[in-house]
Amino acid sequence: MEVSLLNERFDLKDTWEKSRVVCAIDLASGNKVAVKRWNVNDQNGTNEIAILSAIKSDTVPEFICSFVEEENRYMVSQWIEGTTLEQYVEEKNILNDNEAIEICCKICKSLKCLHDFISGPLIFLDLKPSNIIITNKKDVRIIDFEGARPIFKGLLAKPNSGNTMLLGSELYTAPEVFRGQYFKCSDVYSLGIIMLFMVTGQEIINDPEKILNINIRYFIKKCTAIDYKNRCANLEEAEKLMEINVSDRKQILLDSSENDSFT
Repeated sequence: MEVSLLNERFDLKDTWEKSRVVCAIDLASGNKVAVKRWNVNDQNGTNEIAILSAIKSDTVPEFICSFVEEENRYMVSQWIEGTTLEQYVEEKNILNDNEAIEICCKICKSLKCLHDFISGPLIFLDLKPSNIIITNKKDVRIIDFEGARPIFKGLLAKPNSGNTMLLGSELYTAPEVFRGQYFKCSDVYSLGIIMLFMVTGQEIINDPEKILNINIRYFIKKCTAIDYKNRCANLEEAEKLMEINVSDRKQILLDSSENDSFT
C-alpha cells in the first residue's frame, strides 16, 4: 500500500501510477503543492532540485523543499493551476497569430531565468508544449528542469555521457543536441517549433506557405535553421523578431528579399 502522507507534512491527493508528479496538500500551509519523485540515485532529480531551488523568478514554480524517504527523493514545489500548452492548443485546434506571439514572448521571459542564471547560463534542452503551463490568468510557467544543463567554456558544451540525448523530445530538440552539443540557440530551435505548433497544430509542415503571416513564417525559419550558426543566437535575437505590440496589432517589418521557405 502506498504511503499517502510524506515527510509528516504532505497529504497526497493522487497516486503515482501515471505520473512522477502528483498533487498534495501541504498541511503546514493548507496550500496545494506539486510533489515529484525520483529514485534516490537518479541524478536528474538532484539536478532539478539544485536548479529550481536556486531560481528566484515568478516565471517558474516556487521551490518549497526536498527530502528523501526510503529509496526515493522528493521535491515539493508550488502547484500551478492551469493547463499545458499542448492541451491548450489541442482544445483550440490552432491559436491566432497574436496569442501565439504573446505566449512565445512569455516563454522567452521564463527561459531567461535559465540563460541568465547567476552561476552561469543553463540550457533547458527539453522545451516542449507539455512542459509549459498556461495558467488560469493566461500567464506562462515552464516546468520540469531535470534536463537543464550548464554551458562550459563559452559555447561548447561539456560532454555529458550521452545523457542529454535521452532527455529531449525528438521533434522539439535541436539537431546539435543529438551530437552532444548545446548552445543558447538550442532552446531557440525548440521555441521555433513551439511557434509552428501553436499556429498550425503540427510540429512538422511541408509547405511553409500555409503559414499566412510572413512575420511568423520568417520567425520560425530563423529559429529552426538546421545549422545553429544560421539561427537566432539567443533569446534576445528571437525576441527582436517578435517585436509586435499585440494590443495594437502592429507588425514588425521584414526584408522582403528574405527567402521565406524553411531550411
